Amino acid sequence: PCIGVFKKSPAALKRLYRYLNATNDPHFWSKKQVLIIDDESDQYSINVKPLKDDETGESFERSTINFLLIKILNTFERYCYVGFTATPFANVLNELPGKDSLYPKDFIYPLEINEKYYGARKLFGSALEDTEHPLKTMNAITIVDDTEISPAVNDFDDIPKSLQDAINYFIIATACKYYRNIKKHSSMLVHLDRQISVHEKLEDIIQNYKDYVLTHYKKQEDNFREIWNKEKDRIQFDTLKELFSYDEEDKDKFIIPKYEELVIYINEVLSNLKVIVDNSSRPIEERLHYTKDGHDVVIVIGGNTLSRGLTLEGLLVSYFFRTSKLYDTLLQMGRWFGYRIGYEDLPRLYTTKEIAFKFSELADIEEEVRDQFSTYGFDI
Repeated sequence: PCIGVFKKSPAALKRLYRYLNATNDPHFWSKKQVLIIDDESDQYSINVKPLKDDETGESFERSTINFLLIKILNTFERYCYVGFTATPFANVLNELPGKDSLYPKDFIYPLEINEKYYGARKLFGSALEDTEHPLKTMNAITIVDDTEISPAVNDFDDIPKSLQDAINYFIIATACKYYRNIKKHSSMLVHLDRQISVHEKLEDIIQNYKDYVLTHYKKQEDNFREIWNKEKDRIQFDTLKELFSYDEEDKDKFIIPKYEELVIYINEVLSNLKVIVDNSSRPIEERLHYTKDGHDVVIVIGGNTLSRGLTLEGLLVSYFFRTSKLYDTLLQMGRWFGYRIGYEDLPRLYTTKEIAFKFSELADIEEEVRDQFSTYGFDI
């Protein structure tokens, strides 16, 4: 058996195709079988060019990566192609099945949602909500005005009050994790714009604020106490029981301590706290790397590198403004989905009212797609 891992770039796929066709025996691959697994199969893999001109009927060549993937597949007579993605909208709307198509030929299988999974519906509810019978949600969203969070109207010469609150809460919530004996990585996401210049501005004001807190913690203590008293009872255990299928005996795992009980842990959090920018301008050694078996505490600032695929370990707080007209792209930007076992009550999202509503629409669309898969059956 031979295993290969290939980046989904034109150069890498062209080299792979040339290698496959460099054999002296034209029938060599017909005697072999191959399994190709395409991760994030809605990203780059689908054809993003029109196949024909509606008026003239003229055919067009496919987009580069889609064309190369199909050529590689058709090199083999016996192959199995499996695509994985959290956002399959483009894959099932792109084109019809066929020999020169990556449309799922044999089955579409929606993975079951684990009861402990922190998904869009639990966080955002529904845009079609019945006011008489509202869905229970986590009540974890803080609405921020555009004037504070939007790079289009805020030049970030000074740190906004909402960002201070988000950082303060992140520090205290991590301390609460330590109090509950959850010594694992904690992350805060700051994702406002794809522009590197914005990341640099944010790095300056966040680093300055971190340094100020480290040297003037006592002066800030009232702010820490205020934000903890405001947030600590926001999500009751009854909500966790209903949304995450906990039992009454699990209540002791979610003790909410007083602020004074957290002070010793806050000091430990502050001593571990780092501010990291993850974008293409930074050397790889300066970008986000979690230490093995450690409990890093990081505020991560970035753009496109944080939009898809990158896992933020123990994500507690997100300060988020990115927008997109494409539902799958927007959903992938929501890095806050996943598992927060033992601290489901602690994550918070700071964003605008409009973005929160868009994600509630996405929760409805995701539910509808799952229902349609079930209606049609798994075998397509």
